[in-house]
Amino acid sequence: RYGQSVCSLYVKGESKDLLFILTAKYNACILEYKQNGDSIDIITRAHGNVQDRIGRPSETGVIGIVDPECRMIGLRLYDGLFKVIPLDRDNRELKAFNIRLEELQVIDVQFLYGCQAPTVCFIYQDPQGRHVKTYEVSLREKEFNKGPWKQENVEAEASMVIPVPEPFGGAIIIGQESITYHNGDKYLAIAPPTIKQSTIVCHNRVDPNGSRYLLGDMEGRLFMLLLEKEELMDGAVVLKDLHVELLGETSIAECLTYLDNGVVFVGSRLGDSQLVKLNVDSNDQGSYVAVMETFTNLGPIVDMCVVDLERQGQGQLVTCSGAFKEGSLRIIRNGIGIHEHASIDLPGIKGAVRADFLFLLCKY
Repeated sequence: RYGQSVCSLYVKGESKDLLFILTAKYNACILEYKQNGDSIDIITRAHGNVQDRIGRPSETGVIGIVDPECRMIGLRLYDGLFKVIPLDRDNRELKAFNIRLEELQVIDVQFLYGCQAPTVCFIYQDPQGRHVKTYEVSLREKEFNKGPWKQENVEAEASMVIPVPEPFGGAIIIGQESITYHNGDKYLAIAPPTIKQSTIVCHNRVDPNGSRYLLGDMEGRLFMLLLEKEELMDGAVVLKDLHVELLGETSIAECLTYLDNGVVFVGSRLGDSQLVKLNVDSNDQGSYVAVMETFTNLGPIVDMCVVDLERQGQGQLVTCSGAFKEGSLRIIRNGIGIHEHASIDLPGIKGAVRADFLFLLCKY
């Protein structure tokens, strides 16, 4: 099965996150990773099919989101419909219902933090432009209620909603030329020149309190979005300003995952994925990014041919792989190869012995 959407679920009382996966045929499941000694087991906690008999698949793709309090999963599969999967720990079958959505062309949607009722925030487009709106989701009535706030006529190219945890709350809207913050009471906007050169396509939160976010664009540049806070006299914490800093260049990111201790996984669809380290100090080129490991990705393959490069009668496959700055020629051959795991300079070496034999000599 081909996965269409993957989300992590943080369930209270669980020692680890669970995974929600939706396939191309709209089969949904919640999986648990469990390690028993040296073996790894993938346990299906719940599953079901959420496909509708009628409905026009959305032109802007499948969107899957999880309520921060893990009360429900939201899916945007069809235009004009928002599908809700209520979450119950004791229920092993995933059952969904649809809520009619007046806004047909939804660009992005996310659940907000710190709301008493599950609340979605989404960007939609109509003939007048693009707007941001919020709705509360009523599980009992199976419909939308009026949301806490809305913002009309945002940037024409606004394409991404980033929910911000408490104490700030609200959401960040990413556009082609600007980054704005909304929470109903406060509106803050910046237009850093560095983001105008390309389109930001992915993001990931660094800190649990939402004070730092990683942003990746179509040119393979990695940014850090900083939320500067201000503490008022009454002890309340509010957002004071937004700052964007260019960290360096990576593969063109499809997704970003901040692991820990400054290590980030850069998942790329157009080139090789990478494991990178964010350093405190920049290098000679002004970059804070250092590549730790690279994971080969042959796709997307635009063209290929079989050639005998060494005139030995053994054909090798040459592919035109990647796209944009990640474009490359790859040679694929069938045979035995030697990969270096470690090396050390030792002058005067005359022989080598297996490690297990040396261990026996030392033991006896």
